[in-house]
Amino acid sequence: MAEAPAAASSFRSGENPELAASLAVLFQLDPDLKQAREVAGALPDRSRPPGLKTLMKLIVDQQVSLASAAAIWARVEAGTRPFTPHHFLTLDEDALKAMGLSRPKMRYMRALCGDIADGTLPLDRLPEMDDAEAMAALTAVKGIGRWTAEVYLLFALNRPDIFPSGDLAQIGRASCRERV
Repeated sequence: MAEAPAAASSFRSGENPELAASLAVLFQLDPDLKQAREVAGALPDRSRPPGLKTLMKLIVDQQVSLASAAAIWARVEAGTRPFTPHHFLTLDEDALKAMGLSRPKMRYMRALCGDIADGTLPLDRLPEMDDAEAMAALTAVKGIGRWTAEVYLLFALNRPDIFPSGDLAQIGRASCRERV
């Protein structure tokens, strides 16, 4: 895996001048990809701020529809003030159920907050770690698997050489493209 990007890296998801040259090469190599881009349009910016909120939102987003995730997340944000690991750990099961969290998501979010609170997950040091170290630190947390860690590295830590290979939406798009 690649080393951590230099502090001055300007990578962001979505299209930007840094990405344009790479896309041009890909489009030359794969005309189908170029055609797909012409149909689909520009890549959206999916950057997210690094930190607890993004990791918790990724847990909420796992295996639910976008609409469900948005509704649950709105209740989690409204019911977690201040939004800190320590405060989240004080919320009882009834409060978390009222937010729409399933028992597994409660366990995963509590595990995340506990690991941040006790220093097991050095969240503030993840940007300094290389990809392999950051992946290992994240996936050591119960409920954070490879997909969640890869999405966090790509969109929150702006690591351009990471791809969530197990992303069902991406697999579906690739499968559809192969049938066309």
